[in-house]
Amino acid sequence: MLGAYAARIPDRLKHERGLPKVIRSDKVSEFGGKPNENDCVESFNGSLRDECLNAHWFTSMTHARALIET
Repeated sequence: MLGAYAARIPDRLKHERGLPKVIRSDKVSEFGGKPNENDCVESFNGSLRDECLNAHWFTSMTHARALIET
């Protein structure tokens, strides 16, 4: 449900503001790098997934934020 809501946001913004003429990126490896090139990010993501996301069933965004902050 949350994923479907998040997917609609860009479409809504496209209709409200129009599409940008240019998208600029600082070309850091997070956009094009392999997972082993982003070892700190991948380590954090794995820990968050194992310790929190896989261990809890979230009933709302507020509930998820509260548990993740804890």
